[in-house]
Amino acid sequence: MARRVLQWQASRVTVLNLHSLGLDADSKLTNNWLEGQIPANLSQCSNMRILGLGNNNFWGEVPSELGSLSNMLQLFIDYNSLTGTIAPTFGNLSSLRVLVAASSELNGSIPHSLGRLQSLVTLVLSTNQLSGTIPPSISNLTSLTQFGVAFNQLKGSLPLDLWSTLSKLRLFSVHQLKILFLSDNNFGGVLPNSLGNLSTQLQWLSFAANQISGNIPTGIGNLANLIALDMHKNQFTGSIPTSNGNLHKLEEVGFDKNKLSGVIPSSIGNLTLLNQLWLEENNFQGSIPSTLGNCHNLILLHLYGNNLSGDIPREVIGLSSFAKSLDLARNSLSGLLPWEVGNLRNLVELDISQNQLSGDIPSSLGSCIRLERLYMYDNSFGGDIPQSLNTLRGLEELDLSHNNLSGEIPRYLATIPLRNLNLSLNDFEGEILVDGVFRNASAISIAGNDRLCGGIPELQLPRCSKDQKRKQKMSLTLKLTIPIGLSGIILMSSTDGYSSAHLIGTRSLGSVYKGILHPNETVIAVKVFNLQNRGASKSFMAECEALRNIRHRNLVKIITACSSVDFHGNDFKALVYEYMPNGSLETWLHQFVPEGNAHGQRSLNLLQRLNIAIDVGSALDYLHNQCQDPIIHCDIKPSNVLLDNDKNAHVEFGMGSDLSTQGDVHSHGILLLEMFTGKKPTDDMFNDGLSLHKFVDMALPGGATEIVDHVRTLLGGEEEEAASVSVCLISILGIGVACSKESPRERMDICDAVLEVHSIKDMIDET
Repeated sequence: MARRVLQWQASRVTVLNLHSLGLDADSKLTNNWLEGQIPANLSQCSNMRILGLGNNNFWGEVPSELGSLSNMLQLFIDYNSLTGTIAPTFGNLSSLRVLVAASSELNGSIPHSLGRLQSLVTLVLSTNQLSGTIPPSISNLTSLTQFGVAFNQLKGSLPLDLWSTLSKLRLFSVHQLKILFLSDNNFGGVLPNSLGNLSTQLQWLSFAANQISGNIPTGIGNLANLIALDMHKNQFTGSIPTSNGNLHKLEEVGFDKNKLSGVIPSSIGNLTLLNQLWLEENNFQGSIPSTLGNCHNLILLHLYGNNLSGDIPREVIGLSSFAKSLDLARNSLSGLLPWEVGNLRNLVELDISQNQLSGDIPSSLGSCIRLERLYMYDNSFGGDIPQSLNTLRGLEELDLSHNNLSGEIPRYLATIPLRNLNLSLNDFEGEILVDGVFRNASAISIAGNDRLCGGIPELQLPRCSKDQKRKQKMSLTLKLTIPIGLSGIILMSSTDGYSSAHLIGTRSLGSVYKGILHPNETVIAVKVFNLQNRGASKSFMAECEALRNIRHRNLVKIITACSSVDFHGNDFKALVYEYMPNGSLETWLHQFVPEGNAHGQRSLNLLQRLNIAIDVGSALDYLHNQCQDPIIHCDIKPSNVLLDNDKNAHVEFGMGSDLSTQGDVHSHGILLLEMFTGKKPTDDMFNDGLSLHKFVDMALPGGATEIVDHVRTLLGGEEEEAASVSVCLISILGIGVACSKESPRERMDICDAVLEVHSIKDMIDET
């Protein structure tokens, strides 16, 4: 569309021209490409009621002659390049209800004559170069509902000048006032507590970017209809008044860049409509209030640059509403990064840098698929970069520098469209890639990792030795606790010739034995494949290939593989795993130690079962969603879930023929139902169309406590505890039913299932 230019020149425009253009009553010419000066003879259109000239390119001064249009109701001259002053003659526009002159280059003072416009409802003069003070005559504008003078050069010392003026303005008694913007000026002094006597209809209040000091008035808590409260970039001291928790309609709050101290009040959790909260760069201490988890509409939370300490509350970092930014940097937060971080699926920016966080980077972080910027530098995170981060396909900036991370740099980082990658000051090893972001030396930082090699010449790293390259290409990349290549003879000796006394389990394609390696008495589990069974050899190779690139705390760790021949010249294939001393989950659910045993009957309490459910779900989530290609287990059942000394669950790896991960999800659901009802899906009671799934589904919710295993009595008999346990049992059984629905499309996502069980466990922990 061609640019339209209409140049008005007052000397050539006659009243007849204006009437012929229809400029006699309502003239709305906003949002065009009009330019030039506003013609003074518009004043001859005596019947004009609306003049809309906003959002054009008018320049020069606003004609004082416009003050003669006594019938004018609305005047819009905003978003132009107008200069000069606001003419005192505007005080003659006796019918005027709306005056909007924002976003130009007007200067001088606000004329006292505007106080004569007693019909004025809206007065917006923001974003100009106005100076001086607000004239006392504005006190006559008792119908005013919107008053904006932000982004000017107005001044006044509070309370000596400005608040004496405002008292004369009677703004405290203007019951219709809804918007008050005084931001980005040079106001100083302090705010009086009488601020809380402003109009109860006030919705938008801003004193931002001034030089106001003193405490935040507690009276603000009386402004019950406030939607937005912005006081950032001042010199406020003291603490946030707890009375602010009464402002239940607040959606945006900004107290950032002040000198506030004390703790962040827990009453802030009462602001359940809150969607953006800025508290950064103050001196707040104590912990992040977990009550912020009640603010289910939060899309942005900035707490960086304070003195906050303690753990990151699961309730807060698990808020799935976060979409813009969660910034907790530059504090003294400690502990682990909670697993619930995986709830942040819509978050664009996460910054937890410069804290004292430790532990592994949780694999659930891979669920934050909309992340573009991730900053975790200057903490004490350890372990590897999780494989799950390969799902962050929109990631542009990643900074993991200055931690204790180790292992090899994942190859998938070369496939993500990163613009900046900082891995410096860690303990990474191995060969640097030459693809993707690694092709640009200015986009990556790897200093302080002395065991790296290779990469593009600009990095000036040493060449990788043959041993380093061979190590990177090894079929099994796990850290080994005993040498690779154990012979069949050593394995046979460790199991007393695979005697039945050492047999700890049978599988469809082989048997598992307990072995003891001498001289260090290392206990191992040896999975011997029965190569006479069809598919056993193929399964061995498939498991070796799959295990080449996977490692997860809830998968049984492989130590080595053995492929040789036995005494009879037959092929022999075995996998050696870490031994799990507490055996399989099945023995804990369905087989009890005889009464004469010193330890008595074995059983798992409710918390232990919830932890096992989380462990198994986490392993499946890793296999399905966090490996380079989804891996399907195909045989999730209690006998394949092994427990270590602390009863942490480890899934014994297997390979099946299913083409979809939904089969694993169904099996996980049935596993949950079996764990909490104590009934096997093969129980004799399940016939004639009745299955474990249907049995539980029919009992929910009211009959849940009648079908569960004896775990409901394990937390004590207090009424409150029993009620809480009952709710948790209903929830966990509901997850099992949701995962095991007949239609794969209707089944719960495995990641969601893990997060739900985490929430249930947190509820029990609080009890």
